[in-house]
Amino acid sequence: MGDGFGDWKNLIKLANHATSSNSSHVDCVHMGYALMNPNQSIKAAFVNQTKQMNVDNHNDVILAHFQQMNGRQFSS
Repeated sequence: MGDGFGDWKNLIKLANHATSSNSSHVDCVHMGYALMNPNQSIKAAFVNQTKQMNVDNHNDVILAHFQQMNGRQFSS
């Protein structure tokens, strides 16, 4: 962490300080937006994971049924 910003009356330097690519201010803004995004919540992650698991399980069942109909043993 640096010393911070000291020239509060110089708007150009202030803007450069707050928007530089290695600024912790920019990181905080991005993290704030991420927290406000409902698609990035833990609940959304679990819902998406559960949906993907259901798709994967469904595909496994279809594959096993197809292999059983063709005389092959299912292995995942």
